[in-house]
Amino acid sequence: MATVHAICQAVAVALGLVAAYGGLLRFLERTRDRSVLPGTFRRRRHVGIGAAFAVLTALGYGLGVWAVHRSGRDVLTSVHALVGTVLIMLVAVVAFLGTALVSREDDRLARIHRLFGGGVFVLFAIQIILGLRLLAG
Repeated sequence: MATVHAICQAVAVALGLVAAYGGLLRFLERTRDRSVLPGTFRRRRHVGIGAAFAVLTALGYGLGVWAVHRSGRDVLTSVHALVGTVLIMLVAVVAFLGTALVSREDDRLARIHRLFGGGVFVLFAIQIILGLRLLAG
């Protein structure tokens, strides 16, 4: 089950990076005359991939908790589990802010969405390191 958890989270990270690239394109298009990166922002693609990222991240979190529970260990006692719990809450906040941005343009919400989205990837990097350390024993 730990393998399925890791695969799910790896796919989630890949989707999240694609969604983040789209968000970066949006930011650059709004703050510069033209983007310095290839591609153009597509709201539907960004929202769809971001939603898939959030769902897979939540699924991976649940699979991780379930795997620990099935092994007979105490759930949510490792640093990996605690950081994962904070991470999933931050993903929920980013998704909520993104949903709010779909219905109305708001620079303040967009800044918070970007900031917290960046925080998600910092926590994911920490999670990868912590998860690999758990696998190594």
